[in-house]
Amino acid sequence: MIPFYFRRPYCLILLYISTLVFLSVSPVFAGIQYSQTGPEMSVSVYGTNEFSPGDQENVVFLIENSGKLTYEMLRPDMMTPAYLPTTAKTLYATLKTGDSPVSIKTGRQVVGELPSGRVQQAGFEIEVPENCKTGDYTLMMQLDYEYLYMTEQDTFNLITYKYKTVTREIPVRIKITSDVSLTIENTETEELHAGGTGYISLSVRNTGLTDATETTFYITPASRGPIVPVENGVYIGAFPHGAVADLRYKVSVSMDADASQLYPVDIYAKYRDDKGLMRVSDTVTIGVSFKPKVDFAIISQPAIVKTGSKDVVKVTYKNTGEVPVYQAQARISIVDPFTSNDDNVYLGTIKPGETAHGYFSLKTASDATIKKYMLDSEIRYRDLEDNNYISDNIPITLDVQKSDTTYLIATGILLLILAGSGGYLWNKRKNENRR
Repeated sequence: MIPFYFRRPYCLILLYISTLVFLSVSPVFAGIQYSQTGPEMSVSVYGTNEFSPGDQENVVFLIENSGKLTYEMLRPDMMTPAYLPTTAKTLYATLKTGDSPVSIKTGRQVVGELPSGRVQQAGFEIEVPENCKTGDYTLMMQLDYEYLYMTEQDTFNLITYKYKTVTREIPVRIKITSDVSLTIENTETEELHAGGTGYISLSVRNTGLTDATETTFYITPASRGPIVPVENGVYIGAFPHGAVADLRYKVSVSMDADASQLYPVDIYAKYRDDKGLMRVSDTVTIGVSFKPKVDFAIISQPAIVKTGSKDVVKVTYKNTGEVPVYQAQARISIVDPFTSNDDNVYLGTIKPGETAHGYFSLKTASDATIKKYMLDSEIRYRDLEDNNYISDNIPITLDVQKSDTTYLIATGILLLILAGSGGYLWNKRKNENRR
């Protein structure tokens, strides 16, 4: 049954007018979607928020919008706005130092539009002073943006958008922790050459703020370099602030490495900090030099050998490298038309620039072709660490000449003929005189 006050026409007209007035002043009438607060913004550090004194890094911050609609009104006579009131538009981010000692090297960043439920990144370069105190600090991220505060539908197909400008400062927690910082003060190499094994000696100072314990230093090749550690871990234990550690690593160098270049190796430390946590220091890259590979040359003249004879061939080897070799032995490869019962000779220690003589006993075939021959030779040697090496091929030149035996035989026959002829004539004269 209809109430009595709805039975009269003027009451219905009054109710309609009241509804229109209510809707005209209601936020729902002003826009189909409505949010009491607009976007809800938060900021965090991407990755670790821990930094050490002396760090200079490009830090990425994550800006997240988690705004929610308060309510939504659907009416067939209202148009749907193109934007939501939870979207942050024309968003700018500015990082401020807050109560931290860091320096901000990057200015205001343009983030753009950030709808609700989305995350955008903004990078800022920060620098932590060398001598700052460790502890927890707060950076302030200032966000400037607009959001859709109200819409008004003026006509059936026209909407007016009204925006509100907001400036918010959001705290971001960071931690500055003490750390071991490595400074290389001296680098030397010992007996290190291409194709060999030697040592790299380092002096490393702890310029950080931490008194480290249980410290182990490691060396690794950088960028697939030719220097490879044979022993890459050196344990020193305590490594307090300001202390210097003297390190020595045994390394090898590939044979084809260019001695005119510096090659990088990385140094880092694993240690226990003042809180008892195991940490890894930043990596320091150094350039390492080394000497050229050990090489030899033959400086003696080509040896002359005779066909059908046994000769002793003298070969003079010179160490043209820059490191000494020890217990050197020369070996030749015997091929036709030569034979030998001993193809090895002992040379001993040969220092850089010095020479050593090798004597090889060779027999040349009597039917050997008269020409110059090349025989391969090599030198086996040891370095200071008693590592065994073999040199590159060192060719030996032999000049084969015709044997003098043929001439001696011909001369002997001639002498016999002459002697026989002389005897015949002497006997003939003797017989004639008797008559």
